[in-house]
Amino acid sequence: MDRKFFPESWKRFDRAVTHLEAFQAEWQRVTDPNSYEFVTEPNREWTYGCIRIRAKSSRENSLALELGEFFYNMRAALDSTIYQAAVFLEKTDPPAKADSLEFPICDTETRFQKAAIDKRKFPPDLVSWITSIQPYNAPNTTDPGIRDLMEHLLLLHNCARKDRHRLLHVVAAIPTHVSCKFHVEPLTIKICNGKGVWVNFLESDDPFFFFEIQGADLTQPCNIKLETALTVEVSVDQIPIPPGSGFDSEIKKICAAVEYVVGFFEAGFDV
Repeated sequence: MDRKFFPESWKRFDRAVTHLEAFQAEWQRVTDPNSYEFVTEPNREWTYGCIRIRAKSSRENSLALELGEFFYNMRAALDSTIYQAAVFLEKTDPPAKADSLEFPICDTETRFQKAAIDKRKFPPDLVSWITSIQPYNAPNTTDPGIRDLMEHLLLLHNCARKDRHRLLHVVAAIPTHVSCKFHVEPLTIKICNGKGVWVNFLESDDPFFFFEIQGADLTQPCNIKLETALTVEVSVDQIPIPPGSGFDSEIKKICAAVEYVVGFFEAGFDV
């Protein structure tokens, strides 16, 4: 696709994708069990013990920052199309009401009518198209593709708005689906009654698994080695879509929605 008419929009789009890739890389690091080390700690009497998990690197992470920048730049890519379109039509830069120009994404017709876009300066067919993809029109839309576009524009708008108010932040990285295999010496030692607890790996080295020890003889050397399988999940607060199997799909659909809108403007001014 030729990007000569709306270069700033495409720059914002590409920058958003860069932040998304950084977010995905950081997500993989935080959720990778290999990013942590496991320490088995029996008590002095060898009657019970626990497992702690320690991060191999700093607990500081950029998840919320990168995700917020993704939403911000995707939203800015849309706003830039309106700004540049106004420049083309008015033949002046900055255009009139430049500070209030933004791409409207409205869940009610009333909000759309009050939107900052000055519809009188835009061609009627462009205004009609912008109106047709507003989320408030979703109930009257029979085209599933257009309905999907509306939904993901609104999702982007809501996420970008939450980030603007600094509401996006990573809450916790917690262990799920914990499986432990103990290797003990001497073989008379038994590990039983294991129980996992909720621990935020992003903030704490507190034990996440407790167990009882039976048959330990403190007159002999005792040793416990551990094999563990662990899934780590991360929670991001104030995101309308929960991270998980559907999160990546929804993010990709947001990218596709923005690319479609900017592409529509690009084609419309390529005359």
